[in-house]
Amino acid sequence: MGVDERIFSNFVSTKDHLKYKYLINVDGDTCSWTRVPMILLSGSVMIWQYSEKTEWFLPYLIPWKHYVPVKADLSDLYEKIEWLRNNDEEAK
Repeated sequence: MGVDERIFSNFVSTKDHLKYKYLINVDGDTCSWTRVPMILLSGSVMIWQYSEKTEWFLPYLIPWKHYVPVKADLSDLYEKIEWLRNNDEEAK
């Protein structure tokens, strides 16, 4: 049984993914220890969802310097993106 190609029809490669201005790090079933450094080196703004699950390197990252924090339930995500859009120079 092969993979249904429709599942990957909207897949964005890592190379293309890094072209986005804002990249979000959300909680999941696995760690993001490879994704976070990739985002930090990309030149994109990292938006980080608060989680009870923490990465070993999180104490070394400073909110609003290395990432934009969002609540665990993402209820302030839209507000943070609007802030980023309205404060482009500060977000850089």
